Formats: sequence, C-alpha cells, structure tokens
Amino acid sequence: PIIYSYTQNGRNNDKSFTSGVVVKNKDFKNNEYTHYPVLTIPDTVTIENITVTEKENNAGLPSYIASVSATEYPVVKIDNEAFAAFSTLKTVTIGKFIEEIGYRAFGDCKKLNVFNFSQESVLKYVGDYAFESTEALGISPAFTLPDTVEYLGNFAFRYSGWTNVRNKESTASGGESVLRVRANWKFIGYKCFFGTGFAEVVFDPGCHFEGQIDTETGGAIESSKGYKTIRKEENLIGASLFACCKRLNNVQLLVDPGEANGLNIIPDA
Repeated sequence: PIIYSYTQNGRNNDKSFTSGVVVKNKDFKNNEYTHYPVLTIPDTVTIENITVTEKENNAGLPSYIASVSATEYPVVKIDNEAFAAFSTLKTVTIGKFIEEIGYRAFGDCKKLNVFNFSQESVLKYVGDYAFESTEALGISPAFTLPDTVEYLGNFAFRYSGWTNVRNKESTASGGESVLRVRANWKFIGYKCFFGTGFAEVVFDPGCHFEGQIDTETGGAIESSKGYKTIRKEENLIGASLFACCKRLNNVQLLVDPGEANGLNIIPDA
C-alpha cells in the first residue's frame, strides 16, 4: 500500500492506497494537450462513478435515481511514450507518488527544459529512451534526479541537455557540468549518457554491479529499439555510457577511507 500523509484542520492524517493510476496518452499526435507548454501531473486524482437506479414511482411510471461516488487514487507511473515528441512542451512537474517514468515517455521533447520533482518523490525507475534527445533539458535551470532513483534505462538521456549538475568542490571542471553516479543506481543502461555535455563524472563509494551490458549486447538492444519494460531485478552497467561526450575530461572513482568499495566494473568505452 501507498501511505499518503496530509494535514487537515491542523491535524496530521494518513491515508492508505492499494492501487494507483497510470498516465497514458494513446493519441499524442492529435491530442489537444500537445499544444500547451506546461504539464502538471498531480499527486492524486479523483475518479467519479455515477450509478443510476431505476424505480417505479407511485403512478407506476419509471423514475431514476443517480448516485455519485468518488475515489481518490495516487498517480504512480507515466506510461510508455506518454508524451513523446510533444513539440511545444517546456515545463513538467510530476507528483510525489510516481515511481516509474516509462519507455520514451518524454523522448524527443526538443523544447523541454524544466522538469520538477516533488521533494517527497519516490521515483525509482527511468525507462529506456525516457529523455533521449531532450536537447534543452537542464541547460537552465538545473536538472537533478531524486535520491530515490535506482534504475536508468538504456539510452535514457542520450543526446539530452543534462549537463549542469553543479559541484562547486570540483577542481577538474571548475565546478560545472558534474554528474554524480550514486551507489543506489543499480542499473545504468547502454549508452545512457551518450553525447551529453558533462565535463566530469564522479562515481560514489559503493557503486557495485553484477555485470556489464557489453557492446554486442547493447547493439542488439538498440536494434530491437530497447526494452519496453523495466528490468527491475537486473544489476548492470552499460558500455559506451559516456561515448561522444566531447567535454568529458575527468572521471573519479571514489572510495571510503580504508575500504575497497570503489566502482567494481569499468564499462567498455
């Protein structure tokens, strides 16, 4: 269950959800919302159910009684290709219960440059091609993933503009364009950051993977246009992660003092 905490009339309350809503857009090419630059996906949505009951009145004629019930659901996923290639989309804000951004969900959104997560975000999974070719993303203002993220799919940020995760303590790049790879990232897909503009990459202590997606396997994945579903049980790092990153000039593999817990697999270039 998902626990929703909120305050009402000065009192703290908890509400438990056992099911959630998936955001879909099956007709994105013709949908009227493709013409708007701002998209906001709330924490929850309320779905109304109308029930009509037929009864016989005193005159023997039918009468109808309508009853309305409303059920609140958390929004838990942005579905595959939900907003792919939205030509005017510039700003996206998503709710805190979204755990998964699906395959190519925002791929080819060329003007998307602001993507806001809730401070309470539980996002874990970013699917294949999810933000591929989002050329304006993160140029201004900065783009930062929530700390809860564990999975970055194949080609997830290829050719994106995500380059400005700031780290003022960096000496190699003057404090700009630093990607910090977190120890809780359990899957980093093939060519995930291909063609991005990071100047420095820092792998935190504890980055550990069970294997590599090598160039041959990655090529086969690319030929089949990627995975449509999240491989939640896999713990892999992909080859060619930072290929064609022309500004990249420094990679650091950090360890904790006295520990041998640096990155255990150096992926193929």
